[in-house]
Amino acid sequence: MKKVFFVIAGFISSLNLWAQQYPFQDPQRSSRERERDLTSRLTLKKGGINV
Repeated sequence: MKKVFFVIAGFISSLNLWAQQYPFQDPQRSSRERERDLTSRLTLKKGGINV
């Protein structure tokens, strides 16, 4: 049972290695650049679905 747990835990932790890192998550970028990227992802684009 412990072996299965460790295999599953290892698999789940390895998923983080494959996760995409967005520019707003990159601490090497400037605060302004990270802010622009994040707000562009949160802002609705014109011509999209009107609610």
